[in-house]
Amino acid sequence: MMEIDNPQVDNVRQQFELKNQVFQLHRQLTEGCGRDYCLNSAYCASARTPSSTHVSTEQSLANSLHLISTHSYSYYSCYRQNRLVISTPAPSHSSSSSSAPNINFNSFKTNYLTPAQSSQDWVPIIRLIGSVFASSTSLNNSFLSPSNSSLNIEDVEQFYASIFNDPNVPPNIPQILGSTIERLLLNISPENFTVRSFSGIHQLLIILLFPDIENDKYSKSILGPTMGIFGNLAKDRKLELEFYFESFFTLAQIRKFVSIVQDFISIRILKMESDDSKYEIHGDKFVKNSVRFLSILYYTTIHKSNNLNASNTPSNGFNNYNRNRQAIHFTDFYNEVISERLDIMEDYKSWLNVSGALDVRHRDSMNNNTEFSFCRFPFILNAGIKAHVLQHESQMTQFQSRREHYRNLLLGNIEGGYPYFVLRIQRENIIQDTLSEISQHESEDLRKELKVQFVGEEGIDEGGVKKEWFQLVVKNIFTPDYGMFTLNTSNNSNNLFWFNGDSTDVVEFELIGMLLGLAIYNSVILDIHFPKFVYKKLADPSCKGTLEDLMEIDGDLAKGLQRLLDYKETDDEDSKTEEIFGATFKIAYSTLFGVQYHDLIENGGEVPVTQANKDVYVDLYCEFLLEKYPKRVFNEFAKGFRKVCMSRSLKLFKAEELELLICGSSELDFHALESGTHYEGGYTKNSECVKNFWDIVHEKFSVEQKKRLLFFSTGSDRAPIGGLQKLSLVIVRSGPDSDRLPSAHTCFNHLLIPDYTSKDKLEKCLLAAIENSEGFGML
Repeated sequence: MMEIDNPQVDNVRQQFELKNQVFQLHRQLTEGCGRDYCLNSAYCASARTPSSTHVSTEQSLANSLHLISTHSYSYYSCYRQNRLVISTPAPSHSSSSSSAPNINFNSFKTNYLTPAQSSQDWVPIIRLIGSVFASSTSLNNSFLSPSNSSLNIEDVEQFYASIFNDPNVPPNIPQILGSTIERLLLNISPENFTVRSFSGIHQLLIILLFPDIENDKYSKSILGPTMGIFGNLAKDRKLELEFYFESFFTLAQIRKFVSIVQDFISIRILKMESDDSKYEIHGDKFVKNSVRFLSILYYTTIHKSNNLNASNTPSNGFNNYNRNRQAIHFTDFYNEVISERLDIMEDYKSWLNVSGALDVRHRDSMNNNTEFSFCRFPFILNAGIKAHVLQHESQMTQFQSRREHYRNLLLGNIEGGYPYFVLRIQRENIIQDTLSEISQHESEDLRKELKVQFVGEEGIDEGGVKKEWFQLVVKNIFTPDYGMFTLNTSNNSNNLFWFNGDSTDVVEFELIGMLLGLAIYNSVILDIHFPKFVYKKLADPSCKGTLEDLMEIDGDLAKGLQRLLDYKETDDEDSKTEEIFGATFKIAYSTLFGVQYHDLIENGGEVPVTQANKDVYVDLYCEFLLEKYPKRVFNEFAKGFRKVCMSRSLKLFKAEELELLICGSSELDFHALESGTHYEGGYTKNSECVKNFWDIVHEKFSVEQKKRLLFFSTGSDRAPIGGLQKLSLVIVRSGPDSDRLPSAHTCFNHLLIPDYTSKDKLEKCLLAAIENSEGFGML
């Protein structure tokens, strides 16, 4: 084995970092950082209106490479550039404010609290509260850190705790404090609030920490006005505020703020609805400003989470996976009340009218004069309402296609095209026929309503045949014998499919991509088991694979690499990394054709993995298995997906939501299914047979039998976005008691059950139907 070639490894490390920086800058230039208030207009799409001149991906990457050759990505990053544009949020005292009364906790405790506890004379504290909390100048200059004049958050919390948690403090003191803050806010106009430096915002942060701010009696007089001021801040102040939250507040504190504001929004909407029948969410400035404030917290949490990933080295992200669990989950930003009550299509149209030509990350929503739209803040909307937008949009596309067809017929234009995308398939040749049929159509045809006809079989496709076709294609193409995907069944893996980079069936990968797109446009859930990295890559082609992503695909390997990263050498010569692990930069990996070998760097088999270069080894290992090895086939897969899915509404979805949209959820709540079920043909929810049916499902059926029942009734054993209640199952009375088994119209989610007079007979017939019929009753 050759001597460790540190210059060679260092060169590889530099190339790897260079490539990542180019992709980071490329995404920032083309899609933006996501901040609605970004000021990095030279290097971020979010801060400017995109050029009307289309720039190809290749040209954008070339531009990024040119910029990175001059400076590293950190130079162009929004984090640095925004900090250069704005003043650093560290206030300085002005001579005009030095004479104003102000406090910190130590002086308050020594000069006011302790004497009051001894004498029981609380008047000095009341006077102090009146002089400090009634004045913006005094409050802005209180609770400051002596070292840098920033707001001392711990000092503020100790002050409030001494007032609210000490049983010796009279109960009227907290009430006086609340009333004083109310009077202060009455003198501040949210629309005209301006400050010369960030120190002018200190008062708002102190108010935000007020323990009783979530109390309903202060929602309109304190929390609402505070949200109004935050929401109307200028862009540079919002950036300062984000940096301040990131630097001086913990994730636990931010999580509490998110919860308080979410509760405020929900309670306000519900209350206003009950008081005013004509109430509209779009017209509520309190709600709109609260959402604007939540956007600051949202991007703060993203950056704090990124810092968690970058805080420990060496690591490729996975090393901090458990720590990342402390971060605020994106679903915590969902507001269910808004999602349930919002006229989403009107809101979506409003968004398109203002920024129809723009990516969702190119929003100008922090320009407070721009027409407000919740779609500009997609983090606030749950996956269900986003799916409704996509579904409605696809239905409108399909409707317009049919309308155009019939219009052409009326005008005598018989060559105007067919309104449906029709596939005529032979069951015994399903993959080849599907490929042949799809290849003959343009992208516009693929977005028409899909109809499937199996050659030689009667029947009109009202949805059931289409579902069956999807199931059969997926079942055939994902079999190990087909050779397109590998399935890792080791103890530490999740039985997920991964791309076989050695496959020669490149065109068929494009078919799978189109299949995902067709399923989205036709509201069909697919039984596909991909790792989350696939959906991350579809949502953001520039994202890089990490050890956390590899864990889903090959858990044993990922854990071994994690042990390597965690290993620390001692002074003992036998503890050297290269001696303990015996790894080199030449790796072995399994394929359908057996074990293959790959040099991660030139002559990798002669370069040992050491304590100094193990981070590069893990990065290159993950890059090869997740990106380089499957690149050829994955690109075809992504190409097929984008050939169908070109809707702007897809930009609203995160990768996790995209997975849910395509595959549904494995979490099945049959009580929710019952609550959303309708009854026809003479049945009601109180019919004896219906009550027996639900008793059997809830009390006697195993999880597997419930899944079989769901598949039998709807053509899928997974729940759509929003849960099983969204399926709108219909149970139909199909005649009186008889020996006929239940059947189903899966195209309409109809379950047909004879009116069995016996509960035992119902259970027996139901089990016979769901356990002995592949595709039984799929009409």
